[in-house]
Amino acid sequence: MAELHDKILMRAEKSHRKGKFKKEIRLLEHARKLCDRESDKADIDIRIGTALSQLGRGPEAKEYYFRALDQVQSLPADEKDELYWSINDYLGTVFYEEGDYQEALRYKMEAVKDVDELHEKSAWMLLTYLGKIHEHLEDYEKALEWYLRALEIEEIDDDELAMTMGFCGQCHDGLGDEARAYESYHKAFSLDPGHTENWHMMYRYAVLSYERGEHDTAIRFFKKAMSLIPSEKQAFLEACCQYLGYSYFVKKEYGRAERIVKKGLEIRADPRRRANLFLTIVQVLFARGRAKKAIEYALKILQEPLDQEYMERVYSLLAMCYFSLRDEEQGEQYRRKLIELNPRSPYLNDLL
Repeated sequence: MAELHDKILMRAEKSHRKGKFKKEIRLLEHARKLCDRESDKADIDIRIGTALSQLGRGPEAKEYYFRALDQVQSLPADEKDELYWSINDYLGTVFYEEGDYQEALRYKMEAVKDVDELHEKSAWMLLTYLGKIHEHLEDYEKALEWYLRALEIEEIDDDELAMTMGFCGQCHDGLGDEARAYESYHKAFSLDPGHTENWHMMYRYAVLSYERGEHDTAIRFFKKAMSLIPSEKQAFLEACCQYLGYSYFVKKEYGRAERIVKKGLEIRADPRRRANLFLTIVQVLFARGRAKKAIEYALKILQEPLDQEYMERVYSLLAMCYFSLRDEEQGEQYRRKLIELNPRSPYLNDLL
């Protein structure tokens, strides 16, 4: 009987490695009927729960994990400990994937009591999950504590280190500390340039690089982020187009700037972002000596809902365009509008 039991478990393991989880479950159910010891039954229930999780059947997986949890309660400590940790860890993961972060936290906190006894990779995963749970709960300080503990583990790969550093960056971002956020993102992508754990992480690193005038880095990561941003996140795609357009403009790559800005203007997700796109294309066209076309776009901006600063910038650009075309009357008209709007506007300096 024991020999048959072992053979079935070996076949189940082989099925698991091949991703044949339904077959694995059938084999494990058969093996469980041959078990006498509660610890063996609990172990099989854990494995069935894991296979069900792989199939996206979380509620059923939880039933097996809870049954295993009941079974281990009566076991001696030396048999119970590892199983008890595994069950709580798996339950925490299932609740996390379901978006029930309070329940996920409950079970992961039970599992973390044994973190010092775990293999380093398992400890890293557990600590990282706790950080992610607190991030979802918007408790960024606590999340950061867990991530920093995860970073103390020595035997983790560069991609795992990069992932954790990136998560630290998100926490610093959430706390409003952009300097530390940039530092963490920079370390993450320096360790693993191909790191694509999170499109939003790439986007934020690109934004912070852009704000520091690091336009080559910004361009590289905005382009990577755009290839990963979900189609329903149109506002972020629009923002990438705006930032990319201006970065290309700064680098005097006017053709690329014009193309990406026009792509952004097709999105229409955020009125303020749209106004920025219009402003960028006006600057690009003016720089390319196409003042008449720049004026067309500048006049379109005036049809958008604008605050005073945007109005000042539009009047300044229109005045510059008309003056460049030697249309002194129209140029002076927009210069006066700018003065009426704000006699101390910094954009008046562009018209001296």
